[in-house]
Order: sequence, then structure tokens, then C-alpha cells
Amino acid sequence: MAYDTETGKNTKILKSHEAGVYCLAWNLHHIATGAADYTVCLWSSDVRGKKLKGEVSLPDAVLRGHVSIVTGVCFSPDGMKLVSVSQDCNIIIWDTLNHKVMKCIDAGHKDWISCCAYSDSGDFVITGSQDFTLKMWNVKEAKDAKEKGSFIGHTSSINEVVFTNGVVGSACLDGTVKIWTHRGVEITTLYCHKQRVNSCDIHMASSSETLTRQSKVKQDTESQGWRYDWADDDDEENDPSRKRKTIRLEDIKVATASDDGSLKLWQPFTANEICSITGHGDRIVSLATTPNNHFITSSMDTSVKLWQPELDQENPYESFHCHNAPISSLSISPTGNRIIMTSRETAVSLWDVSWRVGTSTRSPNNLILKKIHSLTGHERAPTVSCYPTDKCFCTAGEDSKLICWGYNPNQGYPRIRRSVQEVTMGSITTLGYLSSKSQLMVGYWSGKIIVYDMSAIEAGKLPQLTILDPGFKDWVMSMSFHNQDLYLLSMDKKLAVIGFNNTLTNTFSTPSIEGFYTETEDKSKKSRSAKYPKRAFPTHFVIYQRFKIIGDSTGTAVAFTEDDSNEFNRFKLHDKKITALLLSNNQLISCGMDTKVKFWSLSTQNQNLTLEQTGEYRCKSPVTHAKIYPSPSSKSTHLYLLVGDQYGHVNVLNWH
Repeated sequence: MAYDTETGKNTKILKSHEAGVYCLAWNLHHIATGAADYTVCLWSSDVRGKKLKGEVSLPDAVLRGHVSIVTGVCFSPDGMKLVSVSQDCNIIIWDTLNHKVMKCIDAGHKDWISCCAYSDSGDFVITGSQDFTLKMWNVKEAKDAKEKGSFIGHTSSINEVVFTNGVVGSACLDGTVKIWTHRGVEITTLYCHKQRVNSCDIHMASSSETLTRQSKVKQDTESQGWRYDWADDDDEENDPSRKRKTIRLEDIKVATASDDGSLKLWQPFTANEICSITGHGDRIVSLATTPNNHFITSSMDTSVKLWQPELDQENPYESFHCHNAPISSLSISPTGNRIIMTSRETAVSLWDVSWRVGTSTRSPNNLILKKIHSLTGHERAPTVSCYPTDKCFCTAGEDSKLICWGYNPNQGYPRIRRSVQEVTMGSITTLGYLSSKSQLMVGYWSGKIIVYDMSAIEAGKLPQLTILDPGFKDWVMSMSFHNQDLYLLSMDKKLAVIGFNNTLTNTFSTPSIEGFYTETEDKSKKSRSAKYPKRAFPTHFVIYQRFKIIGDSTGTAVAFTEDDSNEFNRFKLHDKKITALLLSNNQLISCGMDTKVKFWSLSTQNQNLTLEQTGEYRCKSPVTHAKIYPSPSSKSTHLYLLVGDQYGHVNVLNWH
């Protein structure tokens, strides 16, 4: 049926198929449908006249060639060709003028083919299948079509594929949507729905919306920025009508429709859900995007709905270039007004945090970071920092120096001085502050902890209270306070508990987190490039209820209890080293060297810990450090996050 989008009334009926219609495609000249009667029907359309001739319209042609249900149809950009796919695993390309077969790809997949899409250039077709793979076909040649490559990564049947401006999106039975480059490189995975995703579409807002022929773009995996790749296209100079389209990552939106009856809109490169729309009474089976930012959905509740979501929301993140080297630590003052940063440069920087005047909401776009001071004092790059009070912060690192800096913001132009500079017994790996006792905990490469009294720091005194020896054979990787107890994680996979009186109460080995990196063996050369194992090591940990969650250098996390560390749950959080684990209520935030920041919902079921990913943000370079920024209100549902990366940027994220 054809509907008038202004009135919502049925204008024409397209009649031909003898069984259920499975797919539909439309352009300025034709309408094509595929059905369970194994046929493809083709109609001529008069879109500019906004009507189809006759109340009941019969097809101009019935295309026969498949021997099973036709599951997908798609027109080439110029409208001269039509591709159809079927449960018979075959791919047929038709000539829309003479209605003849131009190419036929037999057994293109190992299982049913469920969807197809043309590239913007018309040279390639991509197909999705029940065999969990996507395949790209070169159909430019006059003779047989050739497979250009496979997209491997889905773990369930693929229901929909969309291909625009070099970006490929695929919807899956397991509720996920993957975004790929046109070369088959997976960019990100969106965990969109708890039920099957039936359809997805990509919307791109740009300054050049009307194009005669779209140009291909690819994502540069090193800079995570967009650039054009003409390797597979004709020279632009030979086609003056071709016009480049400027695309920014923030302009890309992905819409998804699911069996749960909801339509969701995403920013794929931050994994941020822009909005979730409900209104159907049953599962949504198809979705389409209009040029004027509207979305059309059809549902098993027998209705077709037209939606107009707001797309001009502010970005949920902001990025500041703070250093010219990787950020090694971030510490926030107790009031949240200042931030201390250290990097692989030897300088330490102090920043003032403020919000734009006249703004009603605290979004990252309204946050202002202003550098107050750049401090020198370390001979080698400081790697850790701590902000115990508003008038004092501490930095330390591999040069064995612990420097406590005094800061008085009330003296006109704020001045900073070294209150104490302590030459310690070795390289310092971690700092922690117990506010209830005004004690500074300093962890070392040697595996020992020195406890200092911070109560007299304003007078320039830092008396040493005690030295704790938890029995570690390697350095202290991370520390955390929980119920007045100090938990220490070591490089040799041990977790120690220090009681309120600074006495060792428990030490136990963590579950095995052994992992191996394997390099391809080079039989022609006997060198380090041959296969060899590298042991995994713990990096960070958090405590959630009775569970200890430890992340390691392979991107894996284990969760266990002190009662039985032999029983544990293992989770693959990142593809590379975990560089931060943070906890906010029932939300776990993990950061990794794979450039990703992921958000997980925590829950317990049958005495086991379960994780469900709820969001993801992708930085421009590997993440090196992260801290939760204090929320302006205890009732706020917003989570503010400061994320430092290898480029020296600090990204401010807002998650809610």
C-alpha cells in the first residue's frame, strides 16, 4: 500500500504477490518488492506527481529467478540495477529497464541471505546472512561478480545491513548493531536492545545533503578521524558531477528497531543513546529514514508510524588538549573546583573548573577548564597524584620524590609552594588518602606502604607514622578504601587488606588471570618474533558489595569473594589492557588501551555477579587514566567522567 505522509491516508494499493511480502525498496523511478512466492515485482512510480496511477496498481514486471523466499531487494544509486537476495543463498542483479538478469551469484553464503545493500558508488553490493557474516561483492565488472571481502564479528544471524558514505551498519539477532568501515574493519558494537534488532539505518547530517554521486570515505584507524579514500573509485576529475561530502563523527546517527517495540537513536562513536521512542503495541519489523530527519516504522500491530525526534541535542562529551604527552594521573579537589594533572612530561598542571554563566544544565559543553599553574619539581615524569584537601595536593613518580604542594586560592592571584619534598625509599607507584584519619598512603615498587600524617601539612610537616609490609614480592599496582579498610593490589597477583589501625588483617592470592599474547612464528628467522608467552598482570580493581573485581593487562576482569577466591566469574571487558576501573552505585566504568570507555550495569544473581553493557564511548587515542567528577547534586542521575588519553587530551563525559 502507498500512503500520503501528510494525511496518513492510504492512496494506492500495489497488488501482485500470491504470498507474504518480505521486503521493499523504493527510488524516484521504481518500487520493488520481494515475497514468499519467490518473485520480485517491479512498479513504475511517479513520485514527483505524488501519486501512483490507478487505485489498484499491477506490476510492470514480475522477476522470476529465485527458488525460495526473497528476503531483500535494493536499487543501485542510479536506479538502473536492482539486487535481490533469497533464502536460496543466491544473489541476482537485474536490469530495471529490460527486466533481465545481469549477474547471478550462486551460493553466495553458507546459509540464508537475509539482507542486501548497494554502495553509494554502485560498484559494490554487501549482503548479510544467517551464517553470521557480511560479504562485499564487486559488481562493477561487466562479467561475473567477485567477492571483495568478508565482515566477520557477529555471533548470531544478521537481519539488516545498511551501507552509506563508506559506513556499514548491521543489525543482529542478539540485539546488537555493529558499525564497520567499508574495508570490513569493525569500528564499534552497539548493545542496543535486549531482544532481536530487526532493522537499522544510518543518518548523516552534513552541509551537503544533495549529491549526484556520493564519495567513499574511510576511517583512519590511527587518528579515529574521517578521510577520503579514492583507491576504489574513479578519479574525481573524470566525473565533475561528483561532489565530496564533509562528514564529522558527531554527525552520524544510527536508528535501530527491535522486537521490544522500541525505536532507538544512537551516536555510534560514543555509544550514547540519544533517545528511545515507544508507541507500537508489538514488535517493529522495519525502519526507514527520510531526508528531512523523520523516521518511518512498521510493526506487527498493523500500524505504520512517522516519527520526528529531536536531533539537535548537545554532545554528551567535550575534549580539552591539556598536555603534549600521555596523561598519567588526574586528581580532583574535594570541592571539585580544581584538577591536578600529571603526564609523561615532567611538568605538573593545575586547572580551574567552572561552568558557563547563564547555563541551566551542567553538560560537558558548558564546562570550562582553565590552566592556573604549570609546576616543575620532578626530575622524571610524575605518574601519580592525590588531592587530599583544597589547600594541598601531592605528586610522585619514578624519581622517588613525594612532593606536597601548598595552595591558597584566597590570596588574590593564587600561589603554590612546596610544603614538603620527601625523598623516599624508591619509585612510587600509587597514592591514597584516608580523610577520616588524615593519613596519606604511599605505595612503592618494593611492595611496601609508608603511612604519613597529613594533619600538620600546612605547617610544612609530614611525619611518617609507620611502614606496612603486606608481603608483596612486586610493586603495589592499586589501592582502594572500603569500610575504613585499605585494600592493596600487587603486581604478583595478591590482594592485601589493611585494617583501621594500620595492621595487616588478610592477604590472599587473586584468581588466576594468566593470559598469553602470541606472535606469529617466523620459521625463517630465529628471533624474538617467534612465538613466545607474556604473562598477564593485574592493573586495577574495585569492590562491589562482597565482590572484588580485578582488571588485567589483557582486557579481562575477574570477580570473586574473599570467602572463596577459587570460585570466580570472568568477563572480557576490553581488547587491550584495562587502564581504569571505576564504580558509581550499581554502575561499573572500565577504560582500556583499545581507546574505549565502557559502562556496565552490575547485578547479582544466584550468588554470582553479572555485567550488562549499557554504553560505550570511543576516544581518539588509548585511554590512560580516568576519574569520576563529583555530581552537583546527590539526587542527580548524571555521571560526569574525566578521561585522559595518550594524546594528552582530557575528555569530559556525561552519562545518565
